[in-house]
Amino acid sequence: MTRRHFFAGLSLPVLTLDSTGSYPPGFTILPEKHLLSQESAAGYSALVAPLSPPRRTIILRPGANRLSFVGALALRRALEAGASVLIECGLAFSAPSEIEEQRVVLRQALGIQLRHPIVAADPHHPYVAFEPGHFIRPFGLTFPVFREGGQPLAHFGEIQVAFKARLGSGTLIFLGAMLGPHLQAFDPDGLHIAANLLADLNC
Repeated sequence: MTRRHFFAGLSLPVLTLDSTGSYPPGFTILPEKHLLSQESAAGYSALVAPLSPPRRTIILRPGANRLSFVGALALRRALEAGASVLIECGLAFSAPSEIEEQRVVLRQALGIQLRHPIVAADPHHPYVAFEPGHFIRPFGLTFPVFREGGQPLAHFGEIQVAFKARLGSGTLIFLGAMLGPHLQAFDPDGLHIAANLLADLNC
């Protein structure tokens, strides 16, 4: 399946934590109960609503800042079984103690190194660059992230803030910079970046 065909047909339903609805197989969005995650999930939902089922199971965790160790291990098992998972860091406005708690969970369960947040990059170009010619403004704190064997996907200045990596038979994408709020605002660069990320998850 080409990216063009993927974009022409992919459908991604939203699964909230308290939802009792049923959805077509293949896609799940799992927002947390806090507002930041819910708003980010709405952005991803609007983006994928017109599309059709993917080749593999895809799980999105938008605005994640309360990911439990059990929940992270469940994502790892899904990845090892061949699913694709996108985790968007939702620690943009969190207290240091909350950041440290998530740092431990991500490292122990998924091998993700979440480093100290960046407040600003070049003041003349304060953007996160996901690919040449496509940028988003930081939304709250932006986090350097690293995983052994990971492929860099975005930089803030010279610092890597997103990656793609294989974990088991699956693909893991972790965003240290929030993208979902830009989708809610119909930001053209944000929509382009998110569409490419979804296509990467479906490969």
